[in-house]
Amino acid sequence: MSADGRYALVGDEGGALVLWRLRPAAAVRVTAAHTGPVSRVALSRDGRYAVSTGHQDRIARVWRTATGEELFSFPLGTMPVGPRGMRFNPDGERLYVNAQPVMTCWEVPTGRGLFSVEVSYRDTLAMSADCRVGVTSGVGCLVVWDAVRGRTIRELPDSAVAFDISPDGGYVLSAGYDHTPRLWDVRTGRCAHVLDGHPRRIMDVLFTADGRNALSTDARPAIRLWEFDWDHDFGPAVSP
Repeated sequence: MSADGRYALVGDEGGALVLWRLRPAAAVRVTAAHTGPVSRVALSRDGRYAVSTGHQDRIARVWRTATGEELFSFPLGTMPVGPRGMRFNPDGERLYVNAQPVMTCWEVPTGRGLFSVEVSYRDTLAMSADCRVGVTSGVGCLVVWDAVRGRTIRELPDSAVAFDISPDGGYVLSAGYDHTPRLWDVRTGRCAHVLDGHPRRIMDVLFTADGRNALSTDARPAIRLWEFDWDHDFGPAVSP
């Protein structure tokens, strides 16, 4: 869905993309996009661009929504893109795709690959609100990287597959197989706080948009809401 809530993009099992105007509800455009089912879709915040991935053809395609024109495409890895594996930056000029074994940053207007980061898990790509800091899973660690230049900022000693980064890029919340959420300070690389553990495996963690709360979900299923009592101003992202 676009950030203003006016449009939604839907992929179907036949490989088509349907762009919907929500009020009043009407299909704006239908595009034959993939051979076989569409597995993932995402819209840029302003709705100018879209990306779709095919489950069968193993291809990602980037589109201009105003015309339905395909801008470029690229092959995916051996594993499907996860539910949180694609992200446009705020102005829509860059696209980040976690397609194990690499996360690649693409320049949308030109279709040029800017840089790649090796990853060991496909499902999660966490980014600060301005998309200047990103987090992916490495081998036995979480890798925090500069999402503008692609260089590593910090490696956090946690092999968690559930993680998120605060909106300002200053903290990472992770949860591993010990059922325990941990809060990491990106600037120091140290664990700032260990939260109370869940009785079952934690499936996902997520910061709220203001960074002052977080959610963690487990396999019971159950959800916990955390409130962070700290003296911290969630301003601009950390400078890599």
